[in-house]
Amino acid sequence: MSISRFFRALFSLFLLLLGLAIVVPIAAYFFFDPNHFKSEITSFISNKTGLPLEIHGKIKVQAFPWVGLNVHQVDLVQPSQFGQGKMIEVNEMGLKMSLEDLLHKKFNIESLVVDGLTIYAIKNKDGSTNWEYYSKQVKSKQDKPAESHNTTAVKTKADTQTKQLHFALLQFTLKNAKISYEDRQAGQTLLLEKFDLQGKQGASPSQFPIEGAIHLQVKDKDPLLSFKSQGKFEGLVQQATQGLLADLKVDFSLDMPNNPEKFRQTTVSSKIKADFSKSITFNDVLIKSGPIDLNGRFTVPMDKQQAITFKLNINQVDLQALQGFAATSPAQATTNTAPTIVPVKEVKTTKQQSSQPLVGEVAIGKVLAQGIVLENVNTKIKKDASMLHLRDLTANLYQGKLQTNVTKNLQNPQAPVALQGKLSHIQLAPLLKDLKQQTRISGVSNVDFNVTHHENAGLNGTLKLQMNDGVIEGIDVKYYLNLAQSLLKKVDNKETDNKRTPFGSLQATLLFNNNVMDNNDLIVTSNDFTAKGEGSINLNSQTIAYKIQALKTYQDGKEHKNAYPLAIRIKGSLSSPKVEPDYDVYLKKLMQQEMKGELNKQIGKLLGAPKEGEAAGSQESSQNLEDAAKKKLEDKIEKGLKKLFR
Repeated sequence: MSISRFFRALFSLFLLLLGLAIVVPIAAYFFFDPNHFKSEITSFISNKTGLPLEIHGKIKVQAFPWVGLNVHQVDLVQPSQFGQGKMIEVNEMGLKMSLEDLLHKKFNIESLVVDGLTIYAIKNKDGSTNWEYYSKQVKSKQDKPAESHNTTAVKTKADTQTKQLHFALLQFTLKNAKISYEDRQAGQTLLLEKFDLQGKQGASPSQFPIEGAIHLQVKDKDPLLSFKSQGKFEGLVQQATQGLLADLKVDFSLDMPNNPEKFRQTTVSSKIKADFSKSITFNDVLIKSGPIDLNGRFTVPMDKQQAITFKLNINQVDLQALQGFAATSPAQATTNTAPTIVPVKEVKTTKQQSSQPLVGEVAIGKVLAQGIVLENVNTKIKKDASMLHLRDLTANLYQGKLQTNVTKNLQNPQAPVALQGKLSHIQLAPLLKDLKQQTRISGVSNVDFNVTHHENAGLNGTLKLQMNDGVIEGIDVKYYLNLAQSLLKKVDNKETDNKRTPFGSLQATLLFNNNVMDNNDLIVTSNDFTAKGEGSINLNSQTIAYKIQALKTYQDGKEHKNAYPLAIRIKGSLSSPKVEPDYDVYLKKLMQQEMKGELNKQIGKLLGAPKEGEAAGSQESSQNLEDAAKKKLEDKIEKGLKKLFR
């Protein structure tokens, strides 16, 4: 990684300063004042590392009884393409070594103190970074071939002496450090300040127990992503053969002032095991934000080609609440400013899609979505550069179960979300109640679905519905079937209107095309009737055009051709549909049974229409009688049917 090369360069600089700290204090103490040679010292460092280091403060040295060096106001200039000012500033850096140990070739640094370290890291809009710039400078110096000298004998001696040297850092302190990171591509600023770190040598020279505190502030163009944080950490850092190891415990609190009050305060704690050459593992992760509690673990490999793995448990998630405050982001609410819209679209760029893969499992105790309650939600998540999969997603809801797979193509922003699965044994009445719908129908539902959804194209695909042992409230189909029969046959209706219709089964195949649902195979069966329906519902315009026709079931098992159906039409808006008798069905039935003249006579007697002399068979009289029939049917049938849709 380029940033790691940069910090290795800084470490090389530190070793160089360390060497100077050993030699310079002894010589300076007896022969010269190093403050007179700042330019020579900085030039020497620049030639060796490629870093334009500047020393503006005093250099203090001490040689007895211990060797010491204090350097004040050390700066590293910001590269010109990243702006003016400094990239690194150090207010004071000091180290202390035992003179006796030094004489025995033991470079034991008793203490190293860095006070007021400030780093200004910048990423330009073109993706270049200032640390990569200096990393390349250091690398070019390291790759430069050394001057050739005939020093074979000296080398052998030096090598022998080097093997006898001993180096150790016994204690170090970092005080009042600050790191500022400005991402000009994303419009984000991260400020880490009041960073304190203390450590000392542990049981072995390679181990360092450490502890520290951090204050972090993030500013984003979307205020909802801006926050302040403070925390502490403690643990052990160890230098191993393969690289740096860490075993830490961290505790942080976050304040997100632009979030709703219940989501403003968040606490985070975790145990971290890191092998910086391989991966970082976060164990015992605990996150609490308002009513949400999250716990689990995840591992982040250093190799970006390897997947981040995780296993998380969440007590509850209210999707509507989360979407609610996200939708009211001040950044999104502001008009006349392009950044409020463009970032949302930029989320789907190739750069973000090429991020590190994800593989893991999530379990959620309860999910609230649009009033629907799902419990014991479990899913396996897999994400790579091209696809997002939610596999084996299961949930309990309304005494039934959901099983589905969800897929999203990440390379094509216009690709819909694909859902394939089934709902089993769902109790419909409580579901409708939670959806704020009137509980007019109940029963046990089973649904098989294979659909896709996109915000522009809407819903597409197929949904097969089956309901058993249900009840339609507000209408008694059996009563109205008998009423239609009695009205047209001039007999009294002896049935009682129970205002509810039990049925044995309901089946339908729903075909969705760009948010328009078509159905032509609805069938409802019960001991008293069989009903069929067909039509469409336009979810874009929120309108319906549907026809239902029910026929009475006779206990003798015979076909009754003269039986009259209950036929209705439903049309208009979904919020207040108009329900009316399907007059065409009734008139067609009447015409099939009687000749036109006899039909007019029977309808006239039935409805008590005024006689029109001998012109009863005329076209005008037929139309009057037909209108009267419609009105009678409307009064007797439509009045009851409308109750179902109030």
